[in-house]
Amino acid sequence: MKHLRTIAILASVLASSGAAQAATFWSVPASACVPVVDRGNIPIHKVNAASVQFSGANIGTIVLNCPIQPYDGSGHNPRLRLTYQDSTGTSAGAAVTVQIRKMTIGTVDPAVLYSASSDSVAITGPNSLTTDFLDAPLDFETNTYWARVMLTRTSSTQTVVFHALTIEGLPF
Repeated sequence: MKHLRTIAILASVLASSGAAQAATFWSVPASACVPVVDRGNIPIHKVNAASVQFSGANIGTIVLNCPIQPYDGSGHNPRLRLTYQDSTGTSAGAAVTVQIRKMTIGTVDPAVLYSASSDSVAITGPNSLTTDFLDAPLDFETNTYWARVMLTRTSSTQTVVFHALTIEGLPF
């Protein structure tokens, strides 16, 4: 019995002594993002419970906007986690790209704050790409924010799937 207690205490200490844990401030499944219909194109995507991907043999670009709801991220550096699949890895021709965009409240000119792409990672199966994207929290008092996600493929044999986005934060 004493041996089991020692193992439990050791496991607890090891679990709590690791690196700082990221807090999740915002997340969205791909299926909750809004498709941007450009030039009158008919929808070329299919949606399941959480993911968005190309339908059938369609090729081109799918563009989605994902509004970022205000959150209190004070004291944390924001990190973006993109969960996706890109069967080409770092090769050109297929990609999932995300841009964090902002627009100052009361204006009409959006700006791109940050961009990341699946082409920066060689993994060809399901993956999560996590990167720091700002040195300070988002300022929801003066700006509105959204993520623009673009799925691109040039061949119907390529698999490009967008699963989810998350904004996390590590304590300063």
